[in-house]
Amino acid sequence: MSLQVRALTSLSAEADGLGKEKMAIEIPALGRPFTLGMLYDCRNETPIPAITFWKKEMLEKDVQTTLQENTSFDILASDTISDKSAALNIRGSLKTSILCGLVSVLGSGNFLNDVKTSQKQIRVILKYFRSTKYTQLSMSHLCTGNLSYHDGFHKGTATHVVTGILYGAQAFFVFDQDIQPRTNSKELQGNLELMVGRIPQIAANPKHTDISKESLSQFSCKFHGDFALDKNPVSYEDAINIYTNLPKLLGPKGEKAVPVKVWLHPLDSLDSRAAQLVREIGDTLVFRAEKIIQQMTEVNMHCNDLMRHPAAENFPDMKSKVSQFREHCDQFTLVLRKKLAQTLPSIRGGETDEEELEKILAEKEASPFRHLDICDFLVKREREMDFVNALLDALPKIQVVPTLNKLSETVSKQDTDYIVCLNLSSLRSVDPYLLDTHDWLNGKRVTGGEVYAKSEASQWFEEVGMTKKVRLHVKEFQAFASTNTTNTRTQFVISSLPDKNNPGISIYLYEEGDLVSTTFEPPSKPDVPLITNRDHQTMELALQPADFGRECIESFKVEYKCVDTDVWNFLNAQKSETEKIVVSGLHPNTLYHFRCSAVCKAGHSLQSEVTGLSKTLPTSPPRTPRVISEINSLILFWRTPSTIAAGVHITQYRVQYKEKDENTWREETIEGNVQSNVIKGLKEKTAYHVRVRAVCGGDGEGVPSEVVEYKTSEDTVTSPAHRMLQESKILRKQWPPIYRLPTDSQASRHQTFTLGKENSEIINRVILLLGETGSGKSALIDGMANYILGVDFNDDFRFKLVQESDAQSRTCPLTVYKLNHERGYKVPYSLTVIDSPEVGDTSEAISTFLKDGNDQIDAVCMVVQASLAQLSHTQAAVFQLIYSSFGKINRENILFLITFSDGERPPVLEAIRAAGIPCSFDRRGDPPHIKCNNSALFVENNEEDTKFNQGFWVAGEESMRTFFWWLNTREAKSLSFSKDVLCGELGLEATLKALQVHIEAGLSKMDTIREAQKELEANQKIEATYKGCIPKRERVAGVVIPIDDFLINCHICDSICHFLCQCKVTDEDLSKCSSMDKQGKCLNCPGKCKWQLHFIERYTLDMVQENVEDTDLETQQIFEKACKAIRRLTDMICCLQEEHSTIKEDIDGILDQYCTELERLHGIHLSKDFFRSLEDITRMIHSEEQGAQAGHHQRVQALKQAREMSHILQNIMQ
Repeated sequence: MSLQVRALTSLSAEADGLGKEKMAIEIPALGRPFTLGMLYDCRNETPIPAITFWKKEMLEKDVQTTLQENTSFDILASDTISDKSAALNIRGSLKTSILCGLVSVLGSGNFLNDVKTSQKQIRVILKYFRSTKYTQLSMSHLCTGNLSYHDGFHKGTATHVVTGILYGAQAFFVFDQDIQPRTNSKELQGNLELMVGRIPQIAANPKHTDISKESLSQFSCKFHGDFALDKNPVSYEDAINIYTNLPKLLGPKGEKAVPVKVWLHPLDSLDSRAAQLVREIGDTLVFRAEKIIQQMTEVNMHCNDLMRHPAAENFPDMKSKVSQFREHCDQFTLVLRKKLAQTLPSIRGGETDEEELEKILAEKEASPFRHLDICDFLVKREREMDFVNALLDALPKIQVVPTLNKLSETVSKQDTDYIVCLNLSSLRSVDPYLLDTHDWLNGKRVTGGEVYAKSEASQWFEEVGMTKKVRLHVKEFQAFASTNTTNTRTQFVISSLPDKNNPGISIYLYEEGDLVSTTFEPPSKPDVPLITNRDHQTMELALQPADFGRECIESFKVEYKCVDTDVWNFLNAQKSETEKIVVSGLHPNTLYHFRCSAVCKAGHSLQSEVTGLSKTLPTSPPRTPRVISEINSLILFWRTPSTIAAGVHITQYRVQYKEKDENTWREETIEGNVQSNVIKGLKEKTAYHVRVRAVCGGDGEGVPSEVVEYKTSEDTVTSPAHRMLQESKILRKQWPPIYRLPTDSQASRHQTFTLGKENSEIINRVILLLGETGSGKSALIDGMANYILGVDFNDDFRFKLVQESDAQSRTCPLTVYKLNHERGYKVPYSLTVIDSPEVGDTSEAISTFLKDGNDQIDAVCMVVQASLAQLSHTQAAVFQLIYSSFGKINRENILFLITFSDGERPPVLEAIRAAGIPCSFDRRGDPPHIKCNNSALFVENNEEDTKFNQGFWVAGEESMRTFFWWLNTREAKSLSFSKDVLCGELGLEATLKALQVHIEAGLSKMDTIREAQKELEANQKIEATYKGCIPKRERVAGVVIPIDDFLINCHICDSICHFLCQCKVTDEDLSKCSSMDKQGKCLNCPGKCKWQLHFIERYTLDMVQENVEDTDLETQQIFEKACKAIRRLTDMICCLQEEHSTIKEDIDGILDQYCTELERLHGIHLSKDFFRSLEDITRMIHSEEQGAQAGHHQRVQALKQAREMSHILQNIMQ
């Protein structure tokens, strides 16, 4: 084909005598209808139809036709103007004409106008080309003499004539695929090229296809070609089918082929008068123009991508900016093309130089549409959208309401109280660059060759600190929204209302439809609370709200839970200046977690992190210490903490003290559960602060007590023994003299002796002493009194607290001794000693004492002689009773005091063990006990025996010291259990007595019933004897019968005036009866009596016949007397049986009550044999009668009563 072109060119040159500069031009047809001999104007690239230099016959003569069967395909992976032009064989000046719109393309030429709409799109193009024939004019056509028409030369409408045409067809299959986020575009491009490249192979061999349908569905297909198709392809399968059929579409002989390439011959080579193409556009200018158009095409794609950006879809304001800029760019491109279209023909025709085109292109670079400025704008828009989209990604579940109308609609909803709105206030801000492009398009341009200078104003999202501000607001908004998802009262939205006062971002708060804040800061997540203080049931937390949202906080929600549970408890606390809160109601010695959240009107913040494990203290504070001031010491008393955690044991007390003006605490540790202490070595006349706290071993320290302030005394204290000596009465003058202590006596249900004045500030210890007469209780009590008062062995006096008469005959009533504490006493507390009887009335006496308001017994001391080898039945019974009544919860407060002890192990310890007393035993198998010996208390201080007696004195003093130390370590226990047991015992006794009374009453009723039964049987025999001997006769008797209606009778006539009257009348209005006339006189009465003499009767008398007995008077009287007796006795027996049934029910109720209480007491008693058997009580009575000690008559009588009760009990149980 090139040979033919060269031949044609050579022929033309020879015919016209022209040089090489007047060679033919080869151009693509681009779907335009070309024919041989057609004129063409290369200045504006326009075919000129209907004008030719030859007649039809001449034109068709000698046309040379050559077959040019050729088929090819190619794969294009680029969509640029340059690559498309190359694919269509467009070069040089024609490309510029096409770019500025001078050329209208058809068929396959439309491929030039098919550009991608998005940069996020890959494109692969399959080009199909087929040629069929080539036609050209011969040399004879180009000879001037053969031209039929010469007018076309001088008109100047054309520059060239068509002298050759290549026929065929070409097609372009355009395959597009969108690039999904996070996919490899190069990999997708390669895959698509591979699939498109296989289409010719598949078309040649349709059986070889293994492409998955999933891959085929991922891209689309478009067709541009010179073929007439019934249906354009839209899929890969369609493309394959069409590609396979393309050769057939040209017809069997190629008759449907179209011009695909055209050769043009210059007219001025034929006639110098013809218009000519003076110059072509330089390649440099063509390249620049192409580059500009390509850039604007890519700008359009970029704008399309930005308008599809998620942020632009959510916020129309952002989309509108890009859309407006795209319109400006389209308008600029249109203006540029118009200018090029106007300038190119003039340059080609020689009317204008290329400088005009240079000027147009330079003007573009000096305008706001300079590529650098365009890219800068689009990059900033994309950055803004990415910035906003990142914000939206962080809030995926939040509704976006971009317009004021939608926001107003949301705010107006009635189902929410609060709207929390994250407002992007700068999205509607005007971009100066958009104003510049608008002004340039409307003629407001720079002058004098100046170059446009873009404003350097920063975007809102580029301002210093804006990113940090946005991140903070988004983070807090997201946290607040996620925390309040279940709060139906509050809704969260995102808006874009302009707000110059809050540039960038802010949070609006709407309350019930009204905007209440444009700078709302929802409370941020607080820091971990700090534990600032704690005790046994409370924790003080210092809350630490974050700075963001602090001003909007109204309260705090504090949550806490025990480490052993998953359930969180909570409490609400109002905001305060200190931001501290006390959590109360906690359990002592328990580990807890804490967390908190801040609360505002719209909701609450995220919960803080959970605190580390914090443990409440094991005990409450000891009760406020009571202090006695001495010169150089302070005597402290305190009570055991009211609350002690389960499983916690107090091992020590820590006493802390300091001078009032000092800062450092000094401390002393008291081992055991001792509740008093003497702080020695203090300055006189000095104020001290004192507090006490319990120490619980591994569980730590308890809550300290309140700090008390006391001042040491100024004067010395006289010995209490010497003070008492002045007030005491001498009992024995021989050495050493004995004095009776000046006690106040008070007798009620028990005898009370009080020494000194009661001081409520001083702790009082109460002990219960139990022991038989002769066990040494009296000497023990006197020893206690002398020890407390500080009597020394070398003193020339002794004191006696127990009176001799009491010691000899005291058995039944309780005797109480109270020694109220005074300064100088050797024990730091008051002492109350309860001297109890031994047997019989023990429980009753103790119960009476407790009922009188004495709810405290610190220790129960059972006094026994050291030499006893066996306990008496009485002692064993009493000790069993004590452990039953007190031992369940107060076992550690029960102690044996062994009197008359020496250095050896007392035999009585083995006796206690053998008696089966339910007490605890130490490692040696001994019960809890203290050995006592008061034999040296009142002995004469003879010189010969001084050292011997002093030894016993020291031993007795040491035993007292040990006892009072032990007493001071005892914890006062609740006596509710003991009261319950003792009252239960007394209640059982009372129940037994009541039961005995009811049983006796029931037996008495049974005796009466039996006597009445005998008398009844005797009278029944009499009745049976006489009843058969009495004859019977008939008689007529009247029977009164009630009736429904009534009769009207007359008093005077004694007659029935109206039988079964149905008139509704009474005795007061009988005149209305139908038996009365108008004057009120009776119509039926013989005497016509007035109605007032009549009355109403509601009964009638009927006569019946009956049989009656007929006998003599004496027999009749005996018979009647027996019948009356039978009736009387029968009624009496019924009454007695009812009374007996009532007594029986009472007995059953008493028995049920007794058994229930007995079973309860058996369940809580330590001893299984709470009630002694008859044999045990009998032995106890025998033992008392043989011993015949003082008071044994009363004890025997009590034991006999107990034996009687036990007898009743055994009968009941049987």
